[in-house]
Amino acid sequence: TSHATTGGASGFAGGGGNSWTARASGGFRFVTGRTRRGKLAGAVLPPNASSWSYLSDRGSKRGLRPVNGTAVLGALAASVPAYRWRYAGGGDESWHMGPMAQDFYDAFGLGDSRTSIGTSDMDGVLMAAAQGMRARVVALEERVRAGEEAVGRQREALGEQRRRLQAQGVARARLEGRM
Repeated sequence: TSHATTGGASGFAGGGGNSWTARASGGFRFVTGRTRRGKLAGAVLPPNASSWSYLSDRGSKRGLRPVNGTAVLGALAASVPAYRWRYAGGGDESWHMGPMAQDFYDAFGLGDSRTSIGTSDMDGVLMAAAQGMRARVVALEERVRAGEEAVGRQREALGEQRRRLQAQGVARARLEGRM
C-alpha cells in the first residue's frame, strides 16, 4: 500500500503483517564497520532519496588497480548470462532479470559469496563494461572514418582516371578523323 493511502500519523503506518516499516526523515545509515582510516562503512539512504549510497571514497580503499574495460565487457558477455526468473518458494510471483551470483563470482572473483552479488561490485563491473564498450565504439568509429577517407581518395583517383580516359578518347577520335 502507498503511504498516501495508509493511516497513522502524517499518513504513515505499517505495511501489514510480517513487515517492517521505518520512517526517518533525516535519512537512514546502516553501519557495518569502519575502514582502516576510521571512516564508517555501510549504506546510507540520504533524506528524500530513493536509492542507497555506499562508501566509495578513494581514501578508504587500498590496492587500487586499473581495470581493462574491454576485458570486463568480454567476460561479462561470455561468462555471465542474464536470465528472467522468479524466486523459488514463498509467495513472490514477480518476474526478475539479472545474472546468477555463481556466474558473476566465477567471472570476476568479486565479493565474499558465490550466492549473492554486492551492488557496488555490480556497479563497478557495469561501469567497466560501459568503458570497454566505449573503447570499442571509438575504435570502430576510427576504422569507419579511415575507411570513408580511403573511399574518398579512391573516388578522386577514379574521377581522375575517367578524365584521362575521356581525354584519350577525344585525342583518339581526332587522330582517327585525320587518317
